[in-house]
Amino acid sequence: MVILQVENLSVRYQQRAAVSDVTFGLRRGEVLALVGPNGSGKSSLVRAISGALSPFSGRVLLAGQDVQRLRPAQRARQMAVVPQNALIPPAFTALETVLFGRTPYLNFLGQLSASDEQIARDSLARVEALTLAERRMGELSGGEQQRVLLARALAQQTPILLLDEPTTHLDLKHQVNLLTLTRGLARRDGLAVLIVLHDLNLAAQYADRIALLDEGRLLALGAPTSVLTSEMLSAVYDVPLSVLAHPTQNHPLIAA
Repeated sequence: MVILQVENLSVRYQQRAAVSDVTFGLRRGEVLALVGPNGSGKSSLVRAISGALSPFSGRVLLAGQDVQRLRPAQRARQMAVVPQNALIPPAFTALETVLFGRTPYLNFLGQLSASDEQIARDSLARVEALTLAERRMGELSGGEQQRVLLARALAQQTPILLLDEPTTHLDLKHQVNLLTLTRGLARRDGLAVLIVLHDLNLAAQYADRIALLDEGRLLALGAPTSVLTSEMLSAVYDVPLSVLAHPTQNHPLIAA
């Protein structure tokens, strides 16, 4: 079932095209990875999908409704975003930060309940960060902060997750854990996950489909084996790349 539909979407900054005429759908239960060189429009596309940017043309439909016509609280109950380079108040604890994910569900008095706190703690536990709950964000490493931000997104309990380079600052163990968790959420809970990744091998291993962007245009969309080809990647990244069969798993292996 397609829950998010992007139709002929274009985004401009001061008359410069950042995204040009992009169309695709995102289904429940799948992980779709956005890949492409720096400046290819990945983050701009995610921001437009989330409603943070108004498109120059085209539209984003969320369960059939235009995202731009929804109130922020309505969007926040449907889409959770882990942004790139998020501004995090250093004095807040990790638990307080995750509790911000419950904001769309607060009553008219803005009061948090015991249930909200339990959901926040459960979300921290799911990303192996419950031990950080009482520590201040300014005391945490970049990788620890990233896990807290993912927990905040999980605490929103939305059917769609938008993750903009969530593996930044994470070591290999936590990259694997985060992406395994993300894929598990898609499989087990039927979440629709759109994730921006720089590492092509991680995208090949964890994504059901891959969207390859270059200069704001969608060049290819499909299974990893159909998108991650030597010819396509070498042309887009302007460096010779080899695509091999993984020795033990059924996905491509990219080597320079």
